[in-house]
Order: sequence, then C-alpha cells, then structure tokens
Amino acid sequence: MVFSNRTGLKLFFLVYITHYADCVLTREHLFLLNNDMYLTIVKVGVELSDTNVSYCIYQCQALNGACNSILFNTDNRQCSLGSKIASTATARDTSTFMLYHGRACNESAGFNTVTDGTTTACIWISSSSLRADLAYKDCQYKKSHLFAPRSLDKFNLLGHVMLSYNDDVFVGLDDSEEEGVFRLADDGSKLNPDLIPLMFTKGQPDNYFNEDFVFYYSASRRLNDVKADIISRYVCEIYIFI
Repeated sequence: MVFSNRTGLKLFFLVYITHYADCVLTREHLFLLNNDMYLTIVKVGVELSDTNVSYCIYQCQALNGACNSILFNTDNRQCSLGSKIASTATARDTSTFMLYHGRACNESAGFNTVTDGTTTACIWISSSSLRADLAYKDCQYKKSHLFAPRSLDKFNLLGHVMLSYNDDVFVGLDDSEEEGVFRLADDGSKLNPDLIPLMFTKGQPDNYFNEDFVFYYSASRRLNDVKADIISRYVCEIYIFI
C-alpha cells in the first residue's frame, strides 16, 4: 500500500502512533506526522537500486523475518529495506516515496503464503460455497478480505494457485455501486479498466440479468461476472505488505 500525500488529499491517522515498532498502519494513512515529523524505516543495511516494488518486497521476504518494511523512491527507483517503522525529524518529499509495512501471514488460521515469481500473497481458500455477499463477510470475520486482483501479477498468482483446484472461486471485485466500475474488496479502489480485457473471459463482463459479483472461472482461467444468488467457493487474503 502506498503511503504518500501525492493525491493532494489531507490524510488522517486512524491509530495512535505511540510505539512505532509495534503499530499497524492501515491503508491510506500516513507518512506526514506534522510539518517537520515523518515516518521512516529503520534500515537493515540493504539498499537496492534500479528495481521495482515487487522485487523489493521479494528481497525483503527473502530475509526471513529480518525485514518487515520498505521505503521505495519512485524517482531513482532505489529501495531501502528496514526492520521496523520509526519516527524521524528528517524532512523528505513524500510525493517521491512509497512506504510499505509488512506483517506475518496468519498460518494458524489456515492461511498460507503463496508465491509466483516475485509476487506473494497470504490466502485462504474455502472448502464450502457461499453467496458473494456472505463470502465478503466471512473474510472480514477472518480479519481479511476477498482476494483483490489489483494487478496482472496478482491475477496470474491466483491462476497459478488455482491450477491445483477444479472449482470456481469468488474474488474481491464487484460493480454493485456503479455498473461497469469494478471496485476491489481490500480498499474500495477502482480496478484499472485496462486490466478488464486481460483478466475477464472474452465477452465478459456482460451484466447478464444484473450481475454484480465476480468469480474466477476455472474452465477459462479467467474472471466472469455473476448474479448475487450464485454460490461458490472463495479466496480470502491477508495483507502481507500494506
């Protein structure tokens, strides 16, 4: 998740920042504390140049718990890996930095870490079927969200995982708020419309008889929009990096 003020919107804390190493930052929150206090990472002595965020996260995970934060400079594409997030009085231009904070995959609750190339996710696949609205709620009950295919890499990761299953699964996309505008279950943001023809079955989505929800269709290995009364298995996801 990107932490910056590049949108020009004023961002607020939803958590009290008192113990920086222990706090969990929720999406769309923060970087700027006040006029001269910022959050930064406590470095583990590893910096990567001329890279991308996915590779940076992959390298962080390869340190086996020694790294749980990333500071990525979008101008020079340099990435710093850190052990935690802390406060600093060093001013920086937040429009050129992205701050990520990692957390563990809760394997005790049945979630598993899956990887495809440099893309990693923490997921749980249901053994039973529910309507999409109930699947959304069940994932929330598990302190997670329906799997959010916000990028082609994440969509391909899902396809890689589902090779072991011969079933359809709900994912965290729906256009119930505005027809044709698909929003992601993790933060409610809009799916990039350029990704629709790359992810959906040819001719889909077609909103046939008011189809607002989306599942991964195993026969075509693509997405399809479906009606609210359809039941299916589903995939929950926990953020590893937020």
